[in-house]
Amino acid sequence: MRAGGFVVIRGACRATGAAVAVAVLLAGCAQEPRPQPTSATLDPLPTPSPTPTVEPVTKPERPAEMDRTDEVGAAAAAEYFMSLYPYVLQTGDLTEWDAMTAATCGFCEGTRDAAGNVVGAGGTLEGGTIKVSVMQTTWEPAFDLFSVRTEVAEDIAVEKDADGMEVSRAPASTSMAEIHVAHVDDRGWILVEVIALDEGE
Repeated sequence: MRAGGFVVIRGACRATGAAVAVAVLLAGCAQEPRPQPTSATLDPLPTPSPTPTVEPVTKPERPAEMDRTDEVGAAAAAEYFMSLYPYVLQTGDLTEWDAMTAATCGFCEGTRDAAGNVVGAGGTLEGGTIKVSVMQTTWEPAFDLFSVRTEVAEDIAVEKDADGMEVSRAPASTSMAEIHVAHVDDRGWILVEVIALDEGE
């Protein structure tokens, strides 16, 4: 997808390379009347940055609808693939990801690279939970796959290094994406590609 924390659809994107400006609030202080009034200038006070919800890392459950080979199965597969995305980045576990993604999938390769960069260096990723809302599922006979149009909401994601220091932060974001999935007899549902959509597409 494009904004926020996505790996490819956002280069197509980076998993956690985004940063946000911290909002600064200025506070004023009224003082009691004095014979010789004085004024004081207060330093700007930064507003604490939002922190991601840290939950135990568990692999998402495969939906039963993925046993179907129609548009219902395609939509379920698209949602499941995207729910695996933060799990892979947080754990570096590519077993199921590699088994269920096409070799030509740029988004998939970007996710592998990002997981290696974070976990391989001893770092961690907190947050980044993804919620997918399926808008429309279309069969594309020319390509022998389903195109699943989705709205993807991603929570705040914070990358930390091996010492627990924050490296980068991706803000919460919502974007539109087209997720291409195909059903292969000996492998089941395969993630073919994820494509960012501009507003209005």
